[in-house]
Amino acid sequence: MKTEEKIEHLIGKNSDSFEIAKVIKGDIKEYLNSLNLIFEQTQGKDFLVKHTKMIDSFINIIYKYVLRDFFGYYMPMRSSIPITVVALGSYGREQLCVYSDIDLMVVYKPTKGYNLLPIVESIMQMAWDSGMKIGHRVHQIDELFEASNSDVTIKTAFLEARFLTGSKPLWFHIEQKLQKIREYKQKEFIDEKLIEHKKRTQKYKLTMQPNIKEAQGGLRDMNSLFWFSKTLYGVDRIRDLEAPIIQAEEYKEIRKAVEFLYRVRSALHLSYGKKIDTLTLDRIYEVSKKLGFCSKKRKTAEVLLTQKLLKDMWIINVTSNILMRKVIKNIIFDKKNIKKFRENRIEKNLYLCNNRLFTSFWAKPKSLQEILNQLFNLKNLNVNFDISYINLIKNNSNPHCDNQTIKTLFGKPHIYKLLFAFFRAGMLVHLIPPLKPIINLAQFDGYHQYPVDIHLLYTVKYLENIKDERVLKVYNSFDNSLKMLLKLVALMHDCGKGKTEDHSIAGAKIFKTYGCELGLDENLIEIGYLLILHHTKMSNVAQRKDIYNENVILHFASLLKSAIVLKMLFVLTYADMNAVGDNVYKNFNANLIYELFNNTLEYINNRVLMGETEARMKKEIAIKKDGRFLNFSRLKQKKILSITSNLFFVKKNKNTIFDIMEFVEKIKNGYVYRISNTKSLTIQIARDASLGLNIAYLLGRFSKSHPNLEVGTIDIFKLYDEIKYFKIEFSKKVDEFELEYIEEIITNSFDMTKKIKLKKPIIKQGELEFNCNHSKTYATMNTNIQNQKGLIAYIVQIFDNFKIDIASTKIQTIKGRAINLFLIEKNGNFCANKEKIWDMLLEDKG
Repeated sequence: MKTEEKIEHLIGKNSDSFEIAKVIKGDIKEYLNSLNLIFEQTQGKDFLVKHTKMIDSFINIIYKYVLRDFFGYYMPMRSSIPITVVALGSYGREQLCVYSDIDLMVVYKPTKGYNLLPIVESIMQMAWDSGMKIGHRVHQIDELFEASNSDVTIKTAFLEARFLTGSKPLWFHIEQKLQKIREYKQKEFIDEKLIEHKKRTQKYKLTMQPNIKEAQGGLRDMNSLFWFSKTLYGVDRIRDLEAPIIQAEEYKEIRKAVEFLYRVRSALHLSYGKKIDTLTLDRIYEVSKKLGFCSKKRKTAEVLLTQKLLKDMWIINVTSNILMRKVIKNIIFDKKNIKKFRENRIEKNLYLCNNRLFTSFWAKPKSLQEILNQLFNLKNLNVNFDISYINLIKNNSNPHCDNQTIKTLFGKPHIYKLLFAFFRAGMLVHLIPPLKPIINLAQFDGYHQYPVDIHLLYTVKYLENIKDERVLKVYNSFDNSLKMLLKLVALMHDCGKGKTEDHSIAGAKIFKTYGCELGLDENLIEIGYLLILHHTKMSNVAQRKDIYNENVILHFASLLKSAIVLKMLFVLTYADMNAVGDNVYKNFNANLIYELFNNTLEYINNRVLMGETEARMKKEIAIKKDGRFLNFSRLKQKKILSITSNLFFVKKNKNTIFDIMEFVEKIKNGYVYRISNTKSLTIQIARDASLGLNIAYLLGRFSKSHPNLEVGTIDIFKLYDEIKYFKIEFSKKVDEFELEYIEEIITNSFDMTKKIKLKKPIIKQGELEFNCNHSKTYATMNTNIQNQKGLIAYIVQIFDNFKIDIASTKIQTIKGRAINLFLIEKNGNFCANKEKIWDMLLEDKG
């Protein structure tokens, strides 16, 4: 049964108004519950119009019933009752979204014979009782003009008035009043709306979670264009504006974008079940599903939705502002400024007033090449670009630019505003083609507040406006070619986002290709490649790693390869972090990054340490790809890569490393050992933190029991979890029957109380070298001594006496001389006792 039929049935039973309202409320609720199904069939403006018409029908039913209630069988013709119900706002424009307020205005003309106010009150009361969210105004017709002048919002609402029901003759009088209101003080109205427009766009920035209604490029931009057009031209639709204000293609582009915003806003309301205009992360999936977006190989449905939405909002933002200026330019232009413009004329149709660049909307189109050449003639590029100049860029005659022009552009100071102007005009990708895939690309990582393109532009902005004096000092030390490169890198450092591989790797490859196309110097291309490849490393290491750990610093330094790359990364990190969003670059992390920068600067020119670290990194890359490594648990993989000794990775091939890892897994009761006696005697020992190994005792026992058995090499390495690994390789093999005795020596060596008296070797002046400045973590002792029985055992015994920890050793005998390297942990025992150790080792210090 239809609503009207239900109401007729209730009227026949003499039901009261509240019962009637309950029926209407139930039908409205039933209708709202069906909207999801309707939305599947009809979307965009058509959906809004249908919804508006449905609400119209309920308002008409209410009005009809109220008149019936008041007049009964003696109801006069509707047109003769001096009441008119008018739709305002989005309801008046037939753009009412699902859960938006229904803005009504009831206008009446006091007339003898009618008690009108009770009728008006009943209309509003019944609408509320029916569950409608009504925003209302009630005016006598003669109050309209005064009301419109009391508040710019009221005057704005009157521009969107649409007849709903009631007296048509009264509506004709209302229209006459509205026409006078529209024509009254047009300039003052436009000025107020421009201020309102500016405040709104400053408050609601276009982010990855945009407000569909209020943000830059939102529906309110289109409303503003309509209000200005209605006020000055009296048009009821934007498409009724004529050329040269709007062109057919221009209208088609903006209309298509608005249509998509209607779809998104409706889906958002339906998703929340209430009026919500911000596309928040928690609803993006549901909204994208409602709109039919499907995930693709490299982009999720949510990312695809946001990318299209941001694209269309930028179209609306720029095009609506261009059209608004065309519509209002005659009324807002002060003739007194003609002289000022003439005085600030740079060339034909180009003016620089108050540091703002203007041109004519009807200037002859130029190619992008010509536009850039024109801009290069300015003394300073740090200017603001009026919407008229953005229109010139947008409507260029040829989007091609040569490579030399691009290099010239990035070599100039203060290019951020220029780049942003080209971005707004949709031409940034024609300047830098590799940026095309990341335009309007959202990054839902819980860290970035802006889409990739805006983040990159902001990175350039902060690079050109450095506030941290420490960073500025480093930046000012660069020559022009490095500053040019850094700006290009800043704009491209995230151009690999959206790819299947890591965005830093993808971006570095893209930059290298593009750098070659631009004809950049090979050295600059390599620097740029490294900067993009490692652009996240500095902030990550500073905030997540121990920046006082030597191995952390060396690993970081080895990635960058040179001090100049480190310095440029320091500056890039500052700009990149600031561009992420508010309060990301703070004093705390700024100080950590600066400390990391200084610590790394100390090491990066130490070629010995850097060489070891680089060799280790290459080995790590090979290890990570190996099947044996991948078969280890994630925890075990992490432990292997956490081994601090670079020498361990440099000396051992990957299979040997895996063998050692499997060997140490067999530790039981604190230790494990393995003896090999094929070509030569080799002993491997691993012990955990619960035991020590009396290495001096072990070597001493061997030198006494096997005087002809020389030590060939010794490996001592700290692994992970305080496990220490020893490998002693002798010059030859032993008889098989001696292996049992050797096992006894090894077992006894875990008793740290055992001592053995060793003969002091002959060590001469110049055969020892101590270096306590090898690094922050390690000292070294180098020997070049005549090889002697028990030499290593004696040195190790002295180290044990002073509780000195050997991190690793490099022992070799060349032409009868023991050329050894001991890498010693700086625990305070070695360097503090250096003189005593010297005395105990040297035969004659003189």
